[in-house]
Amino acid sequence: GATAFGILHPKGAPMARGSGIPELKGYLNGNRQRGLFHWRTFLGRSVGICLVITATMPFGREGPSVHIGACAASVALNLPWRTYLGWQPSPEERRQILQLGSAAGVAAAFNAPIG
Repeated sequence: GATAFGILHPKGAPMARGSGIPELKGYLNGNRQRGLFHWRTFLGRSVGICLVITATMPFGREGPSVHIGACAASVALNLPWRTYLGWQPSPEERRQILQLGSAAGVAAAFNAPIG
């Protein structure tokens, strides 16, 4: 598990390093970071946290879950079908939706019930 995690992280998704919360806070405060919500970052962080949890390593899953939730929200914002609806999110709406995605990540990390 640790070997696969080490191979996945630095090569395919350099933005998937660390917890992801400081990078997400920076983005929400206006600091654009290239590759923060890229599909490779999403995949690398998702696979990496699954391997870490499976290997029972003593790492917290809360930070990566927040970033995974924000990445999922970003993917939902960038789906091709949104052009058919005629809705283009403003930067403020985009930040709000990313905050909702990160909140969903926190809820998933703590096994919060839906509803």
